[in-house]
Amino acid sequence: MNKWSFHFMISLGIALSNVAFLATVFGFKSQDGVLFDYCQLFLELTWCQECHAEGGEVIPERNPASERGKIRQIMSTPAVHYLAFYLLVFAGVEVTIGGNFVDYCAKIE
Repeated sequence: MNKWSFHFMISLGIALSNVAFLATVFGFKSQDGVLFDYCQLFLELTWCQECHAEGGEVIPERNPASERGKIRQIMSTPAVHYLAFYLLVFAGVEVTIGGNFVDYCAKIE
């Protein structure tokens, strides 16, 4: 096994540990869901919700239907599709150039 291939295995290990850490901390929730949970926890720890309601403050309610609507709205934007296509082409070119460079270096040795 060539030593340069360990770069990919180390990168894969770091990426998998990052995914496991994020799944443990955030539990596959959306950003709105995490912020809502921490906001509610902060309100419970510091002040009672009844006090805020009496003061006229609006306490947000969680609405999963609106979260799906945001994702649908983002995915229907043409700029997202253009960016995804650009990233696909960019990654393909990068991998192709990298592979050709490794082949060239192997032939020189």
